[in-house]
Amino acid sequence: MIGARIRKSEPLPEVVAWRRTDATFGQPGSLVIGSLAMTMLGTACYVRTGAPWLAGWSAATLVVLLARLLLARAYWRQEPRQDPELWARRFTIGAWSTGILWAVISVVMVTEGDPLTHLLVLAVQGGFFAGAAARNSPLPAAAQGTLALGLGPMLLACLVNGEPTYLLLGCFVFLHLMAGIGVARFLGRQTVGLLLSNEEKAELVREIGRANAGLAEANARLEAIASTDALTGLTNRRGFDTALQALWSRAAQDGSHLALALIDVDRFKQFNDRLGHPAGDACLRALGQALQGAVRQGGDIVARYGGEEMAVLLPGMDAEAAMGIAERLRLSVEELRIAHPSAPFGRVTVSVGVASLVPDEAGSPAILLARADTALYAAKAGGRNCASLAEAA
Repeated sequence: MIGARIRKSEPLPEVVAWRRTDATFGQPGSLVIGSLAMTMLGTACYVRTGAPWLAGWSAATLVVLLARLLLARAYWRQEPRQDPELWARRFTIGAWSTGILWAVISVVMVTEGDPLTHLLVLAVQGGFFAGAAARNSPLPAAAQGTLALGLGPMLLACLVNGEPTYLLLGCFVFLHLMAGIGVARFLGRQTVGLLLSNEEKAELVREIGRANAGLAEANARLEAIASTDALTGLTNRRGFDTALQALWSRAAQDGSHLALALIDVDRFKQFNDRLGHPAGDACLRALGQALQGAVRQGGDIVARYGGEEMAVLLPGMDAEAAMGIAERLRLSVEELRIAHPSAPFGRVTVSVGVASLVPDEAGSPAILLARADTALYAAKAGGRNCASLAEAA
């Protein structure tokens, strides 16, 4: 059983303890009905016997009812929430005070000689405690204590009366007391077990949510790794192809421009041959950082297209604006002043081919790539270390 997972010596998880007190304070209707039944009982007994103390007993039931309703009101209005065990003790005291009222009315079995009054008290008391055992069951001390305080004195009163009929009634009260305690204990375990089960399910849902969030984060990291060039930290060819297709589709829908700048490091093979591949790798890393710093952050995409060739996607840029960015990219590399013994300028430079168009949904991004590639060849043919714009289609 789930309820058996928590030993008696172990405190309940706080959320379960709060839900348990919520269950007990959440039944004001049954409390009102039971208390009004007690008041009517006291009034009926007073009418039959004329004993003044019974009228006072009826008034006391209303006072206790009011006090318990005010306690429930304070419970639901507390902000912030206090210790749930404190409120459980307060509820228990309220329940015990009702039990004490039942203990007081047991006196009629000895002081008043009207058998009909005795039977009326026993009947109403039996119905009241059948409901109280279930209502207070989430709190064992409240449930069992109220039963003992209310039915124990009635049992004693029947025994003190001494007549055979009352001794038989005493046996009935005793059985009622034992059955009520048994029911209260059983329902209490069931209630706590259900609350624990619900909390375990809620925690499982939370754990699944955390696991899903962690998985999504891990997948995002893997996706970033899969789309990132290990050498330069730029977007790799796979990420570039994905971004190009997405930007092409968006620009086709919006009717906006999409520009592409293809960048090639001038005479990079000779650079590697003279200075070695480690120097070539360091050069590409430095170029990647320079190019990334020369574009708009959060919009433009700088990628390593392959080998020493880079590509920059410029969404929303017409040809004139794209040429301005291309010149900025070229200068950012030139200003690095990386020595290149085999270059006419004595340092590393790049050639840039630029193309810009308004995509057509029926077209393909390959059109933009082809035009930028043609412009790149024109830049190299034009002496390198320059930017060239593809001719309008």
